Amino acid sequence: EFYTILAKHYQNKKNPTIEDYKNLILCYIPLGAAFEETGLKNTAMNYYITGLKIAESHDLQTHRAMLLNNIGVIYFGINEYNLASDYFSEASVINLKHQRNHELFINYNNLAEVYLKTNNLSKSMDYSLKALQYLKEEDDAAMYYMMHTNIGTLYALRNEYPMAISYLKNSIKHQKELGLTSYLITSYLSLADVYNKINL
Repeated sequence: EFYTILAKHYQNKKNPTIEDYKNLILCYIPLGAAFEETGLKNTAMNYYITGLKIAESHDLQTHRAMLLNNIGVIYFGINEYNLASDYFSEASVINLKHQRNHELFINYNNLAEVYLKTNNLSKSMDYSLKALQYLKEEDDAAMYYMMHTNIGTLYALRNEYPMAISYLKNSIKHQKELGLTSYLITSYLSLADVYNKINL
């Protein structure tokens, strides 16, 4: 409700500034996300498309990238993987140009998920490794080692078991040392699955 009220405030401005347009888009993004979470994807898409038109009209490129990524997420959620890939890729080009590292991590990780879903393990691996480059261990250790687990799992899917074990053991070691528990059970399960596959 807060973002709805705030959005109306900016919509009703008679002579909106660029900052007003930016703020309006930053209302549409959480509104879209909220509707998406409740399954109202069409309503969410309407917010994102409306925001995208504003961003394109006023050359707000980094805001445009955020919206492109969110639209990609909706398409991913309805198994439209080619469309999702197009939107994630377009967002990544903008974020690379503007050196927005965290957003690049999100875009590349989303692309890795797309290619995993379409069983293109080589491209999924490429984008997972690219995504990892844009994370800093000291800033987001939990996500950093979650990516190590994901990469280890990808190696296992490619039957490259020594590399899988190396990544998974490294992930588990550092998660335990740093007291990170969010993804630890997933890492252990992935490692157990690898050992099961090679009958150890």
